[in-house]
Amino acid sequence: MILRNTRPLLSSAIALAIVLILCACGKKAAVPSGPNIVLITIDALRADHMSCYGYHRETSPFIDGIASESAVFTNAYSTSSWTAPSMASIFTGHYPRSHGVLHGVARGPKAAITGQELLVNDFLTIAEVLSTAGYTTFGVSSNGHISRDTGFSQGFDYFATHWFMKSPAPNSSIREWREHIREASRYFLWIHYFDPHNPYAPRMPWVKNYTLRSGSYSKWTREVMANPKEYIEDIRNAPQALHTLKDRYDSEINYCDQHIKELFELLPSDPNTLVIITADHGEAFMEHGQLLHGDTLFEEEVLVPLIIRLPANRSAARTIDRPVSNRDIFATIMGITGLGADRKIPGISLMPLISGSSEETAEEVFLELDWQGWGKGIRSENWKYIVSGREEKELSLFDLQADPDERRNLFREMPGKARLLDSVLRQWIDAHPEFKAPLINVDIDPDREDRLRALGYL
Repeated sequence: MILRNTRPLLSSAIALAIVLILCACGKKAAVPSGPNIVLITIDALRADHMSCYGYHRETSPFIDGIASESAVFTNAYSTSSWTAPSMASIFTGHYPRSHGVLHGVARGPKAAITGQELLVNDFLTIAEVLSTAGYTTFGVSSNGHISRDTGFSQGFDYFATHWFMKSPAPNSSIREWREHIREASRYFLWIHYFDPHNPYAPRMPWVKNYTLRSGSYSKWTREVMANPKEYIEDIRNAPQALHTLKDRYDSEINYCDQHIKELFELLPSDPNTLVIITADHGEAFMEHGQLLHGDTLFEEEVLVPLIIRLPANRSAARTIDRPVSNRDIFATIMGITGLGADRKIPGISLMPLISGSSEETAEEVFLELDWQGWGKGIRSENWKYIVSGREEKELSLFDLQADPDERRNLFREMPGKARLLDSVLRQWIDAHPEFKAPLINVDIDPDREDRLRALGYL
């Protein structure tokens, strides 16, 4: 498969949108008619480790309560398997190759973000549209890859970055802004929690219960595994270590769930609030020989939760199995608020699926990765096709209905289906040329090096 690198021009629709914003001269509309909006993104959260998605442990009791009143998408995909490209897709509605945020790592003697592309202001973001419409906009990041310096603060009136810090750090900004949120006629809040990203802390009391009930308490429970990839050979030879990682990971989900509960206790109680909960990517636990994320496009790294609770008096309690992309969140918010009518927003609104006014017909979902691993992929109906490897390409075809764990590669058994999906993938690549975004270089205080090393970034 030959992949071509070209640079596109901005679409006329995006350019027009930029002009409209510039003409607004930064002035907000009077009082927006739409609901308050809370968008929660959770780092490295697998959907299948949440109790509202059928997991055998009660890892997400508070989120479960929200999910019981929401549209729950069982086949929601992140556009990529690591943070920066996926979050840029959520914010802009564009695929990674179109917004250009593909690479980047925290490294070096000053622990700098290097090699990451800037999310340029050529692309309209959720916060920009809502700010222009009169919303007061608040953004909280706990991941250094999504910061003011990397271009993610566009459209936010208030923005804070907690450098790779876990809870309760993100909620501290909400406490600081609490009065501003209460005084806003309408507000949009995006908050990103770093839990349950590694290193997986043993969160009490949950981890104790998990290890005791599963019988997985061992030396690995006490072992400090800051970067699990350093122990990958040990883990291959000691299944107990993998059980311990999962115990810790699950306890981190509980811990994050508790702080999301606290978030809603801090926010004004208003039934006229749209709530969206999702993740930037998943997490691997050796299902295909890898740990953590950013290495593959297998389900464990790209299948994420997507829970949408509509504002008051708008019923949405249903389960939706149709494959969707997290890039559709932007168009969905525009569809619910009615603000997208005069703008061409990338992606599709999921509101017809939520309301039941649209049939759950098949639509292709595309995936891409150019970081620690490399790949392009397509999910179409029950099929998934992946091209992986920068040099020697490995081609994989899976029937996810019969084989949800992607254990049986049908590429050689079903060459016709593989050729068909490869053709659709090629057409998508040709229709979405790569945008060459400029690189950023963010210097970071030396005292942050230890934190990055613990996270496995150094």
